[in-house]
Amino acid sequence: MAWNQSEDFPTVHQANDERNCRLTAFGTPLGKKLYLPDFPPNLVNCEVEALSLIPMKVDTADLLSPSLPAEPAILFLTNNILAKIIENSGYSAILALRRAWADSIIVLHDYDCHHWHRMSFIGQVLSDFYIPAHRGAFHLLSPYLESVQPWTPIGSIQWRAQYILDNLNLLSTSDRSDSPLGRHTFYPEFTRRNRVLMTLGQRLPYVQLSTMDYHMLTESEKLLDWISYRSHFVVPVGFDLPIRCFDALVTGGIPIVPIHCAASLAEIGVDSSDYVAYSAKDIIDPTRVIEEANEKFYARPVAQRVIENLGLVHVTNMVNRILTASFNV
Repeated sequence: MAWNQSEDFPTVHQANDERNCRLTAFGTPLGKKLYLPDFPPNLVNCEVEALSLIPMKVDTADLLSPSLPAEPAILFLTNNILAKIIENSGYSAILALRRAWADSIIVLHDYDCHHWHRMSFIGQVLSDFYIPAHRGAFHLLSPYLESVQPWTPIGSIQWRAQYILDNLNLLSTSDRSDSPLGRHTFYPEFTRRNRVLMTLGQRLPYVQLSTMDYHMLTESEKLLDWISYRSHFVVPVGFDLPIRCFDALVTGGIPIVPIHCAASLAEIGVDSSDYVAYSAKDIIDPTRVIEEANEKFYARPVAQRVIENLGLVHVTNMVNRILTASFNV
């Protein structure tokens, strides 16, 4: 099976053989450099003692430079940076990326495997360790490619963990609304999600579709917004486990999630007292789940809930879980 019938892109067997050769030549990760080009500075801390984190915020073209790295290293990417590379330089740039890092190990965390299948297929063939971010992800090549690993969620990526801890008192004392927050960015392709949000919006003033670019807000502005609500209504696309679940948890709120998300949260160890599951009938009348969420908010101290979940679902924890599992360190 060849990708897109291209003679340049490796077949499945070639991809597996090349991966095994790279892993054998790479050997132990002890003392190796770790590059994280897709994360803002200080968002992720490397807790794997064998690795040396190299701060790196580069233009996508820099990743294609044959002079980088100077020695075998670990390059940790998300599918978002692959999309930027393709947008800027075309699909051929993916092959250039693999060649530029020919002696290094590429770890890819796929945030959009629940709907962006074409990018997922590319990532599975490109990487040495491919990790889907959602439970039950559909992958045509999963049975064949040795790069595909068990799922690991994205985690909270809006705030540095230390920033949350520095503002713990603010999180604990903020005046919060009984009505949940749930502003979701509008994408026309996600028709069912849009209908659910429009239905909820008829009853809940802060649950709605939005065209605002929240990436433009500062860390402080985002935090003040999130800690103004006791609960957060989460409407995913398909089977995904949205980032807003984790953002709610690390800011002391109670995410209100569909049943399949509740199963995913339970699987990664989130206490059931920290989230509420809703069914289809709760979309029509969300009164029950909102009351339950508000009860759970008051059931234990905000600071306790934040500290426990920060150590469990922050992106730092997820990156380190992936590295530890991939390299057995």
